[in-house]
Amino acid sequence: MMRSLFLNSTILLLLRSVCCGDVLTFNATDDFSFSINTNQSVWSYRYATDLVRDGDYTLYTTVNPIADPFTLKPSVWNDGNDGFPAWVGKNTTGADQTSGGAGNWIWQAGDLMIHPGNGRLSVISWLAPEAGLATVNYSFADDIIGGPAIWFVEKNNSTTTLATATLASAASTGVLQLTTMVNSGDRLNFILDADGAIGTDAIVFTAEISLDNSVVPEPCSAWLSCVPLVIMLLRHYDHRRLEMAA
Repeated sequence: MMRSLFLNSTILLLLRSVCCGDVLTFNATDDFSFSINTNQSVWSYRYATDLVRDGDYTLYTTVNPIADPFTLKPSVWNDGNDGFPAWVGKNTTGADQTSGGAGNWIWQAGDLMIHPGNGRLSVISWLAPEAGLATVNYSFADDIIGGPAIWFVEKNNSTTTLATATLASAASTGVLQLTTMVNSGDRLNFILDADGAIGTDAIVFTAEISLDNSVVPEPCSAWLSCVPLVIMLLRHYDHRRLEMAA
C-alpha cells in the first residue's frame, strides 16, 4: 500500500513539474519606470525615426518635462525633438496636471500616456520573459480634442499585426482583449502614429498582460512522451526494493 502510494505521488509530482506552470502578470502603468529602459527590460519605451513598423525601434534615452507648461511639469521619456517630440510618460506628481497650451488638457494623476512625434512613431514594448500564451487587455483613449491617431499592436514587427484602428478625437477604444502565443524574447509592441495630424495626440494607454507559461504544447508533449519510461523505472525500482527486502 505504501509503495503504491509512493509511486503514484511521485508520478503526480513529475507531471505537475513538467506541465503545470504559472500565470505571470505585467501591467504597463504599474510597472512603469523612469530609471530602467533597456533591450533586456520587460517594458521598454521606444520610437521610430520614421513611420516604418520594422520592429527596430530606438530606445528613448532622455527624460525631462514636455514643452506644455504644466504646473509641476511631469517628466517623460522623449526623443529630444524640440518641435512635437515623440514621448512616453506617466504623471507621477500625485495630482492632476492642467496644460496651459495645446487645448488646455488635463493629465490625470497616475495615467500613462503615449505621444507620437512629427513623422515618428512612439512605442511601448513588452518583452516576453518566457514562452506561453499571452492574454492582453489594453486600451487607447484620447482625452484631448485633437487627433485622430492610428494605433497598432504587433508581435515583433508589422508582419504580425495583431490589432489596429484609427482613434477619433476625444474617443476611447474601451478595454480590448487579444491572445497570442509568444516565445521567450518575442515583443508585443503598442504603437501610436499621428496619422499626419501631429499636435494634440497624447493618448492615455493601459495594458495588462497575463502570461500562462504552462500553455506550451511542444515541450509539454515531449515530456509526456517520457512518462511511460518514468513509470517503468519507478516500478523497476520498487521491484528491486522488494527483492532486497526478501
